[in-house]
Amino acid sequence: MKKKSTLFVYVISIFLHTPDTINAAQPGIYKEIYLGGEIPQCVPTQFNLTEMVFNEKSVYQGSRTFCNNQPIYIYYYNNHWGLTNASPNNVDGNTFTKGINSEWPWDSIWHNGAVITPIRIIEVVGNINFKQCSLGNYFFSSEVYNDKPIYRKLESPCFGKEWYLYADTEGHWSIGYNDPHASSHYRVSKGIKSAWPWDKVWPEGVAVAIKYFHD
Repeated sequence: MKKKSTLFVYVISIFLHTPDTINAAQPGIYKEIYLGGEIPQCVPTQFNLTEMVFNEKSVYQGSRTFCNNQPIYIYYYNNHWGLTNASPNNVDGNTFTKGINSEWPWDSIWHNGAVITPIRIIEVVGNINFKQCSLGNYFFSSEVYNDKPIYRKLESPCFGKEWYLYADTEGHWSIGYNDPHASSHYRVSKGIKSAWPWDKVWPEGVAVAIKYFHD
């Protein structure tokens, strides 16, 4: 019990630490977001919060220029978050690729198969099966499984296998080795059913913590 209590305090202390993500349009919004899934090759995967506000929501701009050397934006237009190379001042329906109609662009998978995560790197801590390989840091792989982001362990391979954190068909976040898409995949831990793997402590005292904050 003492071990679980220590873990719980550790995780809560991480969640209570608020990163510098405050924005005038939407307090608490993340400074950086990460795009993956079904996206054109020329589109950047990292987007940074700008000082622009459009339709009372924040505007993100790609960290680098792609697609004919033009900036790429993510913002809310015509009741949808979407992707475009047009700034909010010049947007029109022909250049705007619709994503989802939601409060935040990371609330669910986009209609075109793209997915956004507000956190790139997470850490698995606690008492878990195959501890030597399961614990550690996982990063967003830019891939999607069951409409959720896949995180791959930074310290892979472990015992000659790549390790992943992903959501199963029922929405339970899980950890296992080999790509979740592959028939050779094997799950070693089944966690919480939640929007994100860090929402609460997993069974047996396992937790997924937001380790790296954006600055």
